[in-house]
Amino acid sequence: MLRDRLREQLRLHEDFGEHGHHVPMQNRQKTDTFTQDFINDHGSKQYKEVIEKVKRYTGQHDVDPRQLMGHMMQSLNRIEDLEQDHHEELEKLAVRMVMWDFDIPKNTIDFDVKITRNVDVGRSVTQVDKGEVTPEIISKFSSEESMDSRVKKRRQINAMIQGMSSKGHYMFHLADKELNNISPELVNLYGSVASIGDFGYWTVPDEMSKQFSQMPGAEEAKGGEVRVSLGGERPKIIARGKNFSILVHEVIKGVMELISLHGLPSDREKRQEVMKQADYFGAEAQDLRYGPKLWEKFINSIDDEDLYLKSHIYERVVKLPHREFNSLMQEVIKGSDRAKQLIKSIANEIKEDLR
Repeated sequence: MLRDRLREQLRLHEDFGEHGHHVPMQNRQKTDTFTQDFINDHGSKQYKEVIEKVKRYTGQHDVDPRQLMGHMMQSLNRIEDLEQDHHEELEKLAVRMVMWDFDIPKNTIDFDVKITRNVDVGRSVTQVDKGEVTPEIISKFSSEESMDSRVKKRRQINAMIQGMSSKGHYMFHLADKELNNISPELVNLYGSVASIGDFGYWTVPDEMSKQFSQMPGAEEAKGGEVRVSLGGERPKIIARGKNFSILVHEVIKGVMELISLHGLPSDREKRQEVMKQADYFGAEAQDLRYGPKLWEKFINSIDDEDLYLKSHIYERVVKLPHREFNSLMQEVIKGSDRAKQLIKSIANEIKEDLR
């Protein structure tokens, strides 16, 4: 089944291409993912969870941002020392963990993953080339009522991509045994780096993050990157991370982006315009803050007995027409019985297809 859906993704290559660079939008759109009610209901809870993780992993009872920065740098340096003779082993472990979690059969996706200081992976099929989105195209589609709905769908998909990959920052706990064989220090060090990073998303203003990203040397400061390539016989996830935990995060993000290609319009011009309106700089920080809670709500809509199908269910959901998708996600956010019924129906269809 996954092999068939990946063939469909390969079909996008000729039309979609692999070239382009990200064009950040300056202002948040009216189609933004998170309503004020969602932020009010979940923002403080999410922040408290982040603080508790920081305390748990760093041992700091009183969270001091200045001390946390020093703690993070020490942790990163120590991780680098401990991992240096185990890169190949950890790279293979990262792929195995993600393939298991997403129920990915062998020989359906190629993985090119490395732990390295140089995390540049080039351009991705999920990025927009500014030259492809002309004023005529913007004028043609921005007046359509359906465009807002399509952008809203893309924004929610982006939030779930970030939400799942952010939670994946802590997936190292699934490999406690293997990591302890390398060093008993690693698990707590990974947790320190991940939790302090999450803390930064909540405490560093978006404008400051944007300025930092444009400073000389900002590329070298990145912890990891991922690129989705559709240029070969099979889709390829090209991921780089400065350590194992970051690498797992990037591989998860790549797989989520690959599956999420199904959520984009089939029309090339509409697809480019949707990405241009939805994939802007300020949105990523917001998605990193609230995306984990949105993904959690999505997972909570799935019956426990169907959780092994979560990647298949996610794919079916993102394939839904934009209005139907947005309607379902409203129910997911509410945590309604209606959402669980709809998701259950999708899960049953998948089980039938897998027979």
